[in-house]
Amino acid sequence: PKPFILNGEQDKLFCFYDPAHMLKLIRNAWNNRVIIKNFKGEEINWEYIKKLYELEQKEGLRLGTKLTKRHINFHNEIMNVRLAAQTLSSSVADALTYLSQNNDEFIKAGPTSEFIKYINNAFDILNSRSKFSTKPYGKPISDNTILFYTDFIDKFITYIKGLEFSDGKKIINSNRNTGFVGMIMSLKNAVEMFNDLRSKEKLNYLLTYKISQDHIETTFSAIRSRLGYNNNPTCKQFQAAYKRILIHNEIVGSEFGNCSILDNTKMLTVNSYVEEKQIDDTWKPQVHLLDHDYFESYMNISKFVEDTSQYIAGFVIKKILISITCPTCQASLVTNNSDDNRNTLLTIKNRGGLIFPSKSVVLVCQETERLIRSYPPTYFNNIKNKLYLLVKIKQNLYKYNRELFSNCPDQESFLDTHKNQIIKLIVFKYVDIRVFHEVRKVNDTNIKSGRSRAKFTKMVLFNHE
Repeated sequence: PKPFILNGEQDKLFCFYDPAHMLKLIRNAWNNRVIIKNFKGEEINWEYIKKLYELEQKEGLRLGTKLTKRHINFHNEIMNVRLAAQTLSSSVADALTYLSQNNDEFIKAGPTSEFIKYINNAFDILNSRSKFSTKPYGKPISDNTILFYTDFIDKFITYIKGLEFSDGKKIINSNRNTGFVGMIMSLKNAVEMFNDLRSKEKLNYLLTYKISQDHIETTFSAIRSRLGYNNNPTCKQFQAAYKRILIHNEIVGSEFGNCSILDNTKMLTVNSYVEEKQIDDTWKPQVHLLDHDYFESYMNISKFVEDTSQYIAGFVIKKILISITCPTCQASLVTNNSDDNRNTLLTIKNRGGLIFPSKSVVLVCQETERLIRSYPPTYFNNIKNKLYLLVKIKQNLYKYNRELFSNCPDQESFLDTHKNQIIKLIVFKYVDIRVFHEVRKVNDTNIKSGRSRAKFTKMVLFNHE
């Protein structure tokens, strides 16, 4: 069928399925059937998502994903777009690609990764919100991208038509086809609408996020918040809440709503202002610093942790380069040598913007990771314990690695050598990242089998209470 209808003046009225809802429907259909087969007969298995989450929990680090227990047990939050988008994301696809090359349990995860990439790229095209985006599929539809997007859409349609469930029934002919067909129609419509507006209105580019349903979702979320998050208001209550929003406040949706506003779209009011809040983020130590360390402990880490640590090291360098002014020291933190780039995770996830850390930086980060695992997760949330860790790391590194940051061994500042200052910056930034991750893990662990608030709220509404 045509993805548009004609009105009396022969203007095209384009019909869009909301991409966020289509993404949720695709995730739900895949989870319900577990196994989907591509046109080659290869399995696209939901179990790989579970295995990836379990492996990340076992190793204590993530492969650049955002998977939590909520993403696996999403059934009580089935309307939450964020959970679906983070599950069917390029980061999860890259993690599965990496594991398919380095872990025997994921050796057949390639088709699953390919499926996730197709869905993620299609969603990105329908979710473009900035003409300056550097993502290959996140750019607006324009004369520069129209051919690239058209070619992808043709491949996407062919790929989706070749998918079938384990019983042999084609997905596009099944009763779970809405998400897949809706995504295809929206993609075709987006290109068709751009061509139509370009010829009539001389449109230079089209930001597809502007025609999504997120804006009205955020408005309703703001209205609910005005009523104490009452999602079943009377007509009088709705009218009063809507007036308050128009006159007194900008529209800001709840952080825990079905969707989050992703661009700078605002409904301004008579007295709009930004209120600044002072937040005391000082952490108090809960673990006493050990006065003596009588036993030399050395913990071996797996290749999974080594590669993830190297990936984190690139982010650490990106952050600390801002505070380093010495050109020699800056050069010693990064590398362009292909022999140093052995980490397939960093290579797979690189889109041209990642920083490849030098061997010295990787050694410091991996040694920090080893020592962090020897203590409770929140042990290093204060400066005294961080300094203790720094001393231990220097002892281990200088004992076995004489060539550490060899380009600047004699560079000295007023109080310390440049080498020691660099190591301190790396260790402190790495520890901050790891402590934050450990706190997030504790929060995830406290969720037993998914959140039930949304489910019970709907049960109350459906009973007219």
